Amino acid sequence: MFKLAANFWFIMTIDCTESASLTSESFDRKLHWSEALAVRLHCLICSKSRKLNKQMTTLDKRIRESAANDSSEQFRLRDDARNRIRKALDESGI
Repeated sequence: MFKLAANFWFIMTIDCTESASLTSESFDRKLHWSEALAVRLHCLICSKSRKLNKQMTTLDKRIRESAANDSSEQFRLRDDARNRIRKALDESGI
């Protein structure tokens, strides 16, 4: 019962920053039902968040289409570049 109340509270109190963050995360993972509902309800009342959501969705769609249509190797990192990045990340502790 407490978890349901916490989900309801989250849905009712989401702000624009949280909505934008969840919209961004939705492209990488499936949102929990309460998160998805919170974003949808927030976008119903907030035109700025609704516009941002639409822009992010359109951008994601176009990028995926472009990646699917582009069979060239121009966007792949060379092995030496990939190794330099991996080494820098390992040294930085990230």
